[in-house]
Amino acid sequence: MNAGRRLIVCVLLMGMGLANAARADICANPQFFEQCPTADPAFAAIIHDFKIRNNGVLINPATLTCTAPVSAIPIAAWTDDLVVLQSLRAIYYMDKGRHGHLPWTPGTLYDWLKAGVGGIDISTTATYDHWAGQAYASQGDTANYFVVRAKNDTTRDFQRKWAGIATFIALMAHERRHGDPGFGFHVRCCPGQDPSNPNNACDQTYEENANLSPYGIQYWLVKNWINGNINVTMGCLSPADKTEAVNFMRSEVNMRANPATSAFCSSTPPVLTDANDPVAPCPQFCGKIKRIDPHIRTKPPLFYNPGDPPPIEKLNPARVNPQLIKPGVINPKVINPVMVNPQQVAH
Repeated sequence: MNAGRRLIVCVLLMGMGLANAARADICANPQFFEQCPTADPAFAAIIHDFKIRNNGVLINPATLTCTAPVSAIPIAAWTDDLVVLQSLRAIYYMDKGRHGHLPWTPGTLYDWLKAGVGGIDISTTATYDHWAGQAYASQGDTANYFVVRAKNDTTRDFQRKWAGIATFIALMAHERRHGDPGFGFHVRCCPGQDPSNPNNACDQTYEENANLSPYGIQYWLVKNWINGNINVTMGCLSPADKTEAVNFMRSEVNMRANPATSAFCSSTPPVLTDANDPVAPCPQFCGKIKRIDPHIRTKPPLFYNPGDPPPIEKLNPARVNPQLIKPGVINPKVINPVMVNPQQVAH
């Protein structure tokens, strides 16, 4: 299979008459994270939407260098700047075009992040990651900022792969939530609160709706990345990488879901396990994972790769001319959505 053609994003094109018709997933997870964010077609949009600072100094994205594969980049060259951009790139693609699938916002994760955060400040002096709001308003920069601590070589090395990127994205979403009305501060009433720590470390409750809290959003994202409701194709990872990713991601949120160390004062969510949150299998065609989240209304895409057998058998042969279906191409004029049974396409 041509990994370049797969690239990683499988998109259902507009104009097919299906509700919420445009959608992207991260396909071929390992290959996606081997590619450089600076070489991605979305790079210009990402650096337009988000500013990046190092200890308060704006960086010039044009000066960044990155040569794929990411796994071969010397660790000193795999910088915090590139980790931030790789994370934003993943956010950009993972649910592009979808709506109604996130309990706390009607659009995509990227759009919600962009609406509240305009910049990330990488700090070598901060003692903790935090929402900073309009930290540079005095300089005429009215963007809200998220301050993230610079990472050591070991952590950045782990952030070459999905597991490390995922936990960073979940952290960004947590801090972004603090910018929404009613979610500015933690409270102090949960089993996980350290009595000696003057900083509050609890959320009041876990509600899987519009009131989902900062820690709740972290938990929800990890759960839905694993089970495939947000398709990052974790089932396509190698067995070792999949086990490592699942265990690490669950450990991050299960610590706050365990009743003894819960970060919630009430209604703690269940600890995630293979039984209640199984890893979605690697789909034969990207986007073919059957959705189980009632929020999701998106139909799976019809895109497939040139090296894959064309999914003719998925369509009604009496209504679709197989000669008109070409690898990697969907022509809305050729496949009439009225004449195609979505159930035959989706399963």
